[in-house]
Amino acid sequence: MKSFIHKILLLCVLASFGHTTAWAVKVIIDGVNYSINSNNQTASVVNGKNPYLSGDIKIAESVTYKDQIYKVTAIEEKAFSNCKNLTSVTIPDGVTSIGEDAFVLCI
Repeated sequence: MKSFIHKILLLCVLASFGHTTAWAVKVIIDGVNYSINSNNQTASVVNGKNPYLSGDIKIAESVTYKDQIYKVTAIEEKAFSNCKNLTSVTIPDGVTSIGEDAFVLCI
């Protein structure tokens, strides 16, 4: 029985070496909130709960964090929700997905 338990523990330890953990860092550029995904080296626009964004917003093509460049590829769900004073949002070509209700309650 001890041998079996030792084998199970060894397998768990070995399996943990191959496991990588993703981390996300929030970065704010010109009032727009971005989340960096370390696994796929991308960034997404996320909801910063900032309904005071106004005027013309330009989403960055990329975000630099700790000398690493992360391409912006998504606008997440409700990213600009309730931003009632936006007049335009420029979306770069690299953005390939826009989440549900990304612009809900925007006028």
